[in-house]
Amino acid sequence: EEDCYHGKLTGHFDEATRQAVQRFQIIHNLQPDGTVGPATRDWLNVSFQAKAELVAQAVRLHRQSETRRFEKFIWVNIPQFTLEYRKEGKVKAVHRVIVGKAGGKKIRVQGRWVGENQTPTLASSIQQVVFNPRWTIPERIRMELNGAIEADPTYLSRNGYIERLSSRYRTGEPLLVQMPGPRNPLGRVRFDFPNAYAVYMHDTPNRGLFNRSRRDFSHGCIRVDKAHQLARELLEDDQNPAASKTDAFLGTYRETFLRLNEPVPIVIEYLPVVV
Repeated sequence: EEDCYHGKLTGHFDEATRQAVQRFQIIHNLQPDGTVGPATRDWLNVSFQAKAELVAQAVRLHRQSETRRFEKFIWVNIPQFTLEYRKEGKVKAVHRVIVGKAGGKKIRVQGRWVGENQTPTLASSIQQVVFNPRWTIPERIRMELNGAIEADPTYLSRNGYIERLSSRYRTGEPLLVQMPGPRNPLGRVRFDFPNAYAVYMHDTPNRGLFNRSRRDFSHGCIRVDKAHQLARELLEDDQNPAASKTDAFLGTYRETFLRLNEPVPIVIEYLPVVV
């Protein structure tokens, strides 16, 4: 199966077979535990014809990709759970990412049906980097917090939320904003790029999830492993003097906005097969 096993067929699940299963799991973004669980069995049962069609689809998408227009850009491939920073034909940096949940109901955005919590495919440009960002809570996530707020009257204050009485959700409740701090789910860095879906890339305080093979846990935004390193790389390539001050920014919880002199294109795609 896919050139993962090279030994003789013995009929026994030995160490060589386990290692072959692990190689197969790595190829298919599965947890490489060497055991044939339901997800691994499902992929083993996918025909070579179906996989050939996935390859053909990926080639077509690659030929149409917006990335072919740029010399420098950020590329996120949703099913690969990976971000690449490419410059002048070379991959300058690779970061693991967490993307939106695969399931959920569909909503219509600018005439297009997308999953409510899925990461959308799009092309835009990163215009600024924000250290220690505050988080304006979307209405649908505010509704998810209702249970926790009702169960614990101190929930908002303990987690650094403040209410903006001058702005309200459609429900009439005051707009919630979470201030910078160790509990802020945006972490220490956010990357802003205009888009119709109100998503962006950001750090996260919950870094343990980056160790998972399948990483679709977010509400649609893209969480970036080692986000502060990516921020420094973008600022250095932008010849921004703030690049040398990133450690100082991370030494406080003061919100700092840094606009890029030259916005960096970002392309988020869904390629089912990559090399």
